[in-house]
Amino acid sequence: SNGKHTIYAYQIDAAGNQGEYATPVTFTLDSGNVLTNVTADKPNGTYTVKGTEEALVQDVINIVLEFRKEVYIENGKIKVNVINENTTEKELTCSDGDILSKSHKFTYTVEKGDSCNPLNTVVATGNVILTGTVKDADRKVIPAKYYTNPSGHTLADNRNGIKVVTDRPTVQKVELTGTTLTIEYSDDVVKGTGKNIVITHGEGYKAPAVLSVEMFNKLKAKNSALSTYYELGTNGSDANGNSDLTEKYILKYDYDATDTTVISALETAGAKQVVVPINSSYVTISEKVVTVKLEDSYALPVKGAAYSVNIAEGLVSDKLSHTSVADNTKTVTSAGIEAPVIRIQKVNETIDVSAKTVTQPTTAGVKIDCQTPGIQRGNGLTWTVKRQTNAIDTYTKDLNPIKKKTVGDWDENDNTDYSQLPFSIGSETDLTSGFIYYIHATATKDNSTETADEYAYRTVYRLTDPETSTNVAGGTNNAVGSTYPQLWLRGGDDTSGGLSTAGFPFSWNTSEFNMARAMTETSKNSNVWYFVTWKINTTAYPNPLRGDLPSDAEKKGPSVWCWGMQGPIPTGLSNYPLYPGQGLTIEAKTDYKYGNMSFYNKHCEYRDDNDNVVKAKKQ
Repeated sequence: SNGKHTIYAYQIDAAGNQGEYATPVTFTLDSGNVLTNVTADKPNGTYTVKGTEEALVQDVINIVLEFRKEVYIENGKIKVNVINENTTEKELTCSDGDILSKSHKFTYTVEKGDSCNPLNTVVATGNVILTGTVKDADRKVIPAKYYTNPSGHTLADNRNGIKVVTDRPTVQKVELTGTTLTIEYSDDVVKGTGKNIVITHGEGYKAPAVLSVEMFNKLKAKNSALSTYYELGTNGSDANGNSDLTEKYILKYDYDATDTTVISALETAGAKQVVVPINSSYVTISEKVVTVKLEDSYALPVKGAAYSVNIAEGLVSDKLSHTSVADNTKTVTSAGIEAPVIRIQKVNETIDVSAKTVTQPTTAGVKIDCQTPGIQRGNGLTWTVKRQTNAIDTYTKDLNPIKKKTVGDWDENDNTDYSQLPFSIGSETDLTSGFIYYIHATATKDNSTETADEYAYRTVYRLTDPETSTNVAGGTNNAVGSTYPQLWLRGGDDTSGGLSTAGFPFSWNTSEFNMARAMTETSKNSNVWYFVTWKINTTAYPNPLRGDLPSDAEKKGPSVWCWGMQGPIPTGLSNYPLYPGQGLTIEAKTDYKYGNMSFYNKHCEYRDDNDNVVKAKKQ
């Protein structure tokens, strides 16, 4: 066995005589591994650096090597598996190697940037963990093969939970899958306070052609200038021809989706960004992974776009309160594409007061936008156009109530070129017919396809031979009259006189005299008037007015007016509605139930200098 031994020897001859003892031989037997155990003077736990840069408090861990006998260690060193920046191991020097002892310490002082889980000693070739010269009490060198890593008694066996965490958590990976954004950190983390994840649309941003009322109001609260570029309205109809009366804010036709002034206003309002507070319920954390649900108010603004993800400093912290490092280098791309948006040029008549002329919008432009970057005409955006011409309906005394026409056969002789953007629909020469256009647009990118449908309606209202009242002094009972020679239209979308559709071209409300629409005489003294609109996508119930054409007519309408009396009105508004995409003629001279249509000055109204409406102005 290991230890000090003495051998005593003597001889016995053949006759059995024992000789004297020889000089004793004394020696020490020392066999097997001299290193028996590796441990530490700290229990399992997490060790770190605390305090400020000026006053750091660094944890110290002593790794203890235990031997089965007292030894010296000259120039003794071990390595531990600490990861710090590019260093994967740290070398420790024996702090008491010149002392004869059965245990020796190797001091490890935790520094910023250190990280390991768990802390362990590094084994070199031959299972050796210790370098240097180990000597016994007699200063005799013990070969290195006798202080290898002790099986079953290593540092990992004795201390398998010593964890070193000193660095701040850093972002390792950011991914976007569907509407789920995941941010993976270098360590287990918990939520911080008052910080945000900001996701910003990258290159190729285009202004949205349509905004929901909720989104518009949200953006307008940050930048009121958006009212310059968007107007409240409705689309025409869906793919089945059903009127779309949902209010929305539509980019005014005169502005393109790439207009830098519009985009700048949207950027100021935060339209390109989604800002998600870390403390939102849409953010959850599991160990190292932060999961963000990009839904509802946090939905990304544009499908198929690239986004930069700006992760604020201190967004999260590890369990030792080390705040996370900021990261603005990560980018993601959302899946899918946006559906196209079809915009119809919906403008009112143009009034030239000096020339006493009113020009109707007999044609309208069409723009097709797709907000997904890169999709445009010639690159993933296509469309088709169909047209139906509706002959004019004439209302006479014995005519049954006008009925809405169903969409019939599409014109086979429509040779209009619709291949460019924008393109024009309508007719500059046809002043009687209504038109219905069906536009179908398709956007395609990668493996995604989205479509959009729109019905555009050109609606025409005509009034023939409207008379002046015979009750007017000096009335001639012909033409509109010289005092107030302009015809206007009032109306709404309900027979009760209501108005509920956004963007409707005219209003019944007397106070809204700016919502009177000016009609156009086909030629001077022809006494045939017409009105054209692209704004009607639901049934309208108009009524003509006779009035003047003041200098502010384009913004405020007539300054004095009187309603059309008698004629078809007493038979009921529901008898002669104006339907989208159709034409209607009212023959004012027809002898209706209560006579023909007349305009009575004694039923006049006017707006005073303060734009208040005053009734019954007698001329």
